[in-house]
Amino acid sequence: MKNLYKYYILIFLASFFVTGCDNWIDVDTNPNAITDGPAITEDIMLIGVEAEWFSMVNQKFDSWGGFPMWLSWHAIEGSTPTDMNINAGFGNEVWDSYAGSLKHAVQLYEKAKGNGNNHYQGIAAIIAAAQWFYMADVYDQAPLDDALSGLDALHPALVSQDELYNHANGLLDEAITLLQGAAGERAPGSDDYMLNGDVSKWTKLAYSLKARQAMRLAYAPGKTKAGQADLALSYLQNGMTSNDDIVAWQHLDDLNNANIIYEYMNRAYSNNEGLTPGNFLIDMMNSYNDPRRYIMFTFSEADPAGFKGHRAGPPVTAGDKPSHWKFSYLGKPYPDFIMTYAETQFLKAEAYALKGDWALGRNSHESRIKSRYGIYRRSHSGHYHLSGTTDLDHA
Repeated sequence: MKNLYKYYILIFLASFFVTGCDNWIDVDTNPNAITDGPAITEDIMLIGVEAEWFSMVNQKFDSWGGFPMWLSWHAIEGSTPTDMNINAGFGNEVWDSYAGSLKHAVQLYEKAKGNGNNHYQGIAAIIAAAQWFYMADVYDQAPLDDALSGLDALHPALVSQDELYNHANGLLDEAITLLQGAAGERAPGSDDYMLNGDVSKWTKLAYSLKARQAMRLAYAPGKTKAGQADLALSYLQNGMTSNDDIVAWQHLDDLNNANIIYEYMNRAYSNNEGLTPGNFLIDMMNSYNDPRRYIMFTFSEADPAGFKGHRAGPPVTAGDKPSHWKFSYLGKPYPDFIMTYAETQFLKAEAYALKGDWALGRNSHESRIKSRYGIYRRSHSGHYHLSGTTDLDHA
């Protein structure tokens, strides 16, 4: 009788699995691929692509690692300074984009192209181009789209730096044309977290990125400084025109762990006073009597009305506490910038300098300082906005 019961149980279980095997579980055999379907539309994809993009951009050189310490952006108090080691794992954040931000930007591009949603296609092209540009800046050779295929292309072909630049510039040219035409069935709006679907600002970003890359090739073989300067200035005529055109990811004041800079402010070895600026940075700004110090840093203990940096490594001695980055400046909502109007003004100043036009270069450089550090004011909502004021004497 016991054996008969066992047979009944086995038959019951077998029938359960046989009848339910088609729908009892959904196995994702390729988690890295976006499964297409009616629910996966361009507006669903865009905000995720933008989030991956800013995250990759701001992890190119980890703010906590050795690179910014070498630049004196900050200095660890009473601890061994971080080394900057160029090894096999260096730049993995960039290579990881082939399986993340870059891959998904290209997928958005292809989906929008197939659906005839031109403005989404244009935005995706700009996001992808920006990352191809960076790939070309860091490496003299890198693979193109075949590296996005994962296991289907374990040994993607490398292309030259020139081919990477040409590919990215081609995407930007295509994006400019697309954004100037009809949107298609779907148009970006609030799902575009960075620019709220403003295609004119995306177009300005495309031209500004082209200017950035033109200046980076000023000393390249076969190029001339004056020629690249003229090229950059021609692009900037259609580039960003004010701080309203800044492209950034705005963090919210009620999210504690969203902003990596704010996280580092709390992780600094400074008794919860924020990151400590390096001595070289502060000494340089002091030598120019730079008014931005009052916005960016606290006063030092030894000089209650002045600023002092710190050399990475040694402990702080009693009565000689250095300045620190202000939490009111690098707070929770501090944006992650993709590109700023100030950068375009610096590019313009550099271009004029290469052409020997020092007066226009100085005007552009002053415009850059006023726009980038013109005073950060936080609104009641906790958001930052860059004021157009030129008064830097009050923080």
